[in-house]
Amino acid sequence: AITSKVKSTLDTLKDRYQVLPGEKAIPETPPLLTVYFDFDSSRLKPEAKLSLINAIGSLKGKTIELHGYTDNVGEQRYNNSLGKKRADAVLVYLKQSLPTVNQSAYGHGLCCYKVPNDTEEQRAMNRRVEIYAAE
Repeated sequence: AITSKVKSTLDTLKDRYQVLPGEKAIPETPPLLTVYFDFDSSRLKPEAKLSLINAIGSLKGKTIELHGYTDNVGEQRYNNSLGKKRADAVLVYLKQSLPTVNQSAYGHGLCCYKVPNDTEEQRAMNRRVEIYAAE
């Protein structure tokens, strides 16, 4: 039998890590491509645009999911929105070259870190959009 303390802990974790509206579970497969963003920005960097241009051929004909992330600085609601704005920025850029490809964008705020957020370099690795082939 599950004790009340264990049940309470499970309920807390479930509430904390549930998929929020506008979010989707992150695919378990590795991303096809990752692009990075500056702090508190959803503007595509020149190197991100170049990576996206180089990936267009491999993305043609695929259904793709774009998952945007943030570092751990800021409030959850703001970071959820920023993660979505980052994914939308990539979506808009890709639609210019792949208008008929089925693409979906999702934002994730204070979760799903690639590395710990202990240094500025690590936080920079977490400010990203990952592109996945949808199943």
